[in-house]
Amino acid sequence: MKKPYTIFFFVPGKIQPWQRSGQDGKAHFRQTATDKYQKCIQNALWVKLNGRYPNVSKNTAVTVAVNAVYAPLKGWRKWKKEAAKTDYIPKITRPDGDNILKTVLDALNGIAYPDDGQVSIMTCHKLHHVVTPGLYINIRYEEQPANEAEYEAMKAAKEAKEARI
Repeated sequence: MKKPYTIFFFVPGKIQPWQRSGQDGKAHFRQTATDKYQKCIQNALWVKLNGRYPNVSKNTAVTVAVNAVYAPLKGWRKWKKEAAKTDYIPKITRPDGDNILKTVLDALNGIAYPDDGQVSIMTCHKLHHVVTPGLYINIRYEEQPANEAEYEAMKAAKEAKEARI
Protein backbone atom coordinates (compact mmCIF):
# COMPACT_ATOMS: atom_id res chain seq x y z
CA MET A 1 0.00 0.00 0.00
CA LYS A 2 1.12 3.52 -0.74
CA LYS A 3 1.69 6.09 1.96
CA PRO A 4 -1.00 8.78 2.29
CA TYR A 5 -0.30 11.91 0.30
CA THR A 6 -1.80 15.37 -0.06
CA ILE A 7 -2.39 17.83 -2.89
CA PHE A 8 -2.83 21.49 -1.94
CA PHE A 9 -3.80 24.20 -4.40
CA PHE A 10 -5.28 27.68 -4.48
CA VAL A 11 -8.03 29.19 -6.63
CA PRO A 12 -7.74 33.00 -6.42
CA GLY A 13 -10.58 35.44 -6.86
CA LYS A 14 -14.24 35.80 -6.05
CA ILE A 15 -15.81 32.60 -4.79
CA GLN A 16 -18.81 31.39 -6.78
CA PRO A 17 -20.98 28.89 -4.87
CA TRP A 18 -23.15 26.28 -6.57
CA GLN A 19 -26.46 27.64 -7.84
CA ARG A 20 -29.64 25.80 -8.63
CA SER A 21 -30.46 25.34 -12.31
CA GLY A 22 -32.64 28.06 -13.75
CA GLN A 23 -35.64 27.99 -16.03
CA ASP A 24 -36.52 30.45 -18.77
CA GLY A 25 -40.11 29.22 -19.21
CA LYS A 26 -39.17 26.74 -21.91
CA ALA A 27 -36.24 24.67 -20.71
CA HIS A 28 -33.97 24.16 -17.73
CA PHE A 29 -30.45 25.50 -17.98
CA ARG A 30 -27.30 25.34 -15.87
CA GLN A 31 -25.94 28.48 -14.28
CA THR A 32 -23.04 29.67 -16.42
CA ALA A 33 -21.35 31.44 -13.48
CA THR A 34 -21.11 28.13 -11.61
CA ASP A 35 -19.83 26.33 -14.71
CA LYS A 36 -17.15 28.97 -15.29
CA TYR A 37 -16.00 28.83 -11.68
CA GLN A 38 -15.80 25.04 -11.79
CA LYS A 39 -13.54 25.39 -14.85
CA CYS A 40 -11.31 27.76 -12.82
CA ILE A 41 -11.05 25.15 -10.05
CA GLN A 42 -10.22 22.43 -12.59
CA ASN A 43 -7.59 24.62 -14.27
CA ALA A 44 -5.92 25.40 -10.93
CA LEU A 45 -5.78 21.69 -10.14
CA TRP A 46 -4.38 20.84 -13.61
CA VAL A 47 -1.61 23.39 -13.10
CA LYS A 48 -0.78 21.82 -9.74
CA LEU A 49 -0.82 18.31 -11.22
CA ASN A 50 1.23 19.34 -14.30
CA GLY A 51 -1.55 18.00 -16.50
CA ARG A 52 -1.41 14.43 -15.12
CA TYR A 53 -4.19 12.59 -13.35
CA PRO A 54 -3.32 11.42 -9.81
CA ASN A 55 -2.98 7.66 -9.45
CA VAL A 56 -6.07 6.93 -7.35
CA SER A 57 -7.26 3.35 -6.97
CA LYS A 58 -10.78 2.29 -6.10
CA ASN A 59 -9.54 1.47 -2.57
CA THR A 60 -8.48 5.05 -1.87
CA ALA A 61 -10.35 7.17 0.65
CA VAL A 62 -10.33 10.86 -0.24
CA THR A 63 -10.58 13.79 2.15
CA VAL A 64 -11.37 17.25 0.78
CA ALA A 65 -10.87 20.32 2.97
CA VAL A 66 -11.89 23.72 1.60
CA ASN A 67 -11.02 27.06 3.18
CA ALA A 68 -13.09 29.79 1.54
CA VAL A 69 -11.29 33.02 2.40
CA TYR A 70 -12.99 36.38 1.94
CA ALA A 71 -11.48 39.85 2.29
CA PRO A 72 -12.49 41.91 5.32
CA LEU A 73 -15.59 43.98 4.62
CA LYS A 74 -15.20 47.70 3.91
CA GLY A 75 -17.84 48.64 6.48
CA TRP A 76 -16.05 46.91 9.35
CA ARG A 77 -14.80 48.90 12.30
CA LYS A 78 -11.07 49.47 12.61
CA TRP A 79 -10.59 46.96 15.44
CA LYS A 80 -12.20 44.19 13.39
CA LYS A 81 -10.06 44.96 10.33
CA GLU A 82 -6.97 44.84 12.56
CA ALA A 83 -8.11 41.51 14.02
CA ALA A 84 -8.42 40.07 10.50
CA LYS A 85 -4.70 40.69 9.99
CA THR A 86 -3.74 38.12 12.62
CA ASP A 87 -6.82 35.93 13.09
CA TYR A 88 -9.27 34.19 10.83
CA ILE A 89 -12.71 35.64 11.49
CA PRO A 90 -15.59 33.26 10.72
CA LYS A 91 -17.88 34.38 7.89
CA ILE A 92 -21.42 33.85 9.15
CA THR A 93 -23.32 35.21 6.15
CA ARG A 94 -24.09 33.79 2.72
CA PRO A 95 -23.04 31.91 0.69
CA ASP A 96 -23.73 28.66 2.47
CA GLY A 97 -20.72 26.41 3.00
CA ASP A 98 -22.49 23.39 1.53
CA ASN A 99 -22.97 25.22 -1.78
CA ILE A 100 -19.27 26.13 -1.88
CA LEU A 101 -18.38 22.51 -1.14
CA LYS A 102 -20.74 21.21 -3.83
CA THR A 103 -19.11 23.45 -6.44
CA VAL A 104 -15.65 22.19 -5.47
CA LEU A 105 -16.60 18.51 -5.26
CA ASP A 106 -18.38 18.61 -8.63
CA ALA A 107 -15.38 20.34 -10.22
CA LEU A 108 -12.90 17.80 -8.82
CA ASN A 109 -14.97 14.74 -9.80
CA GLY A 110 -13.24 12.82 -12.59
CA ILE A 111 -9.96 14.71 -12.17
CA ALA A 112 -8.85 14.50 -8.54
CA TYR A 113 -10.71 11.21 -8.01
CA PRO A 114 -12.55 8.88 -10.36
CA ASP A 115 -15.74 8.69 -8.31
CA ASP A 116 -17.08 11.24 -5.83
CA GLY A 117 -18.28 8.34 -3.69
CA GLN A 118 -14.62 7.97 -2.61
CA VAL A 119 -14.79 11.28 -0.74
CA SER A 120 -15.24 10.10 2.84
CA ILE A 121 -14.52 13.34 4.70
CA MET A 122 -15.32 16.84 3.48
CA THR A 123 -15.02 20.12 5.34
CA CYS A 124 -15.61 23.74 4.45
CA HIS A 125 -14.49 26.75 6.48
CA LYS A 126 -15.72 30.24 5.53
CA LEU A 127 -13.37 32.90 6.86
CA HIS A 128 -12.43 36.55 6.60
CA HIS A 129 -8.70 37.31 6.51
CA VAL A 130 -6.27 39.69 4.85
CA VAL A 131 -4.54 36.94 2.84
CA THR A 132 -5.45 36.65 -0.84
CA PRO A 133 -9.17 35.86 -1.12
CA GLY A 134 -10.15 32.61 -2.80
CA LEU A 135 -10.37 28.89 -2.20
CA TYR A 136 -7.56 27.02 -0.47
CA ILE A 137 -8.20 23.36 -1.28
CA ASN A 138 -6.48 20.40 0.36
CA ILE A 139 -7.05 16.87 -1.01
CA ARG A 140 -5.73 13.91 0.99
CA TYR A 141 -5.49 10.39 -0.43
CA GLU A 142 -5.23 7.38 1.85
CA GLU A 143 -5.30 3.92 0.34
CA GLN A 144 -7.44 1.44 2.22
CA PRO A 145 -6.55 -2.24 2.62
CA ALA A 146 -8.02 -4.40 -0.13
CA ASN A 147 -7.74 -7.66 1.82
CA GLU A 148 -6.99 -9.08 5.27
CA ALA A 149 -3.23 -9.39 4.65
CA GLU A 150 -2.96 -5.69 3.76
CA TYR A 151 -5.05 -4.80 6.80
CA GLU A 152 -2.79 -6.81 9.13
CA ALA A 153 0.34 -5.22 7.59
CA MET A 154 -1.14 -1.74 8.00
CA LYS A 155 -2.11 -2.49 11.61
CA ALA A 156 1.40 -3.82 12.43
CA ALA A 157 3.05 -0.74 10.90
CA LYS A 158 0.78 1.55 12.91
CA GLU A 159 1.55 -0.31 16.16
CA ALA A 160 5.29 -0.20 15.45
CA LYS A 161 5.09 3.54 14.82
CA GLU A 162 3.18 4.11 18.07
CA ALA A 163 5.71 2.02 20.01
CA ARG A 164 8.53 4.33 18.83
CA ILE A 165 6.73 7.43 20.09
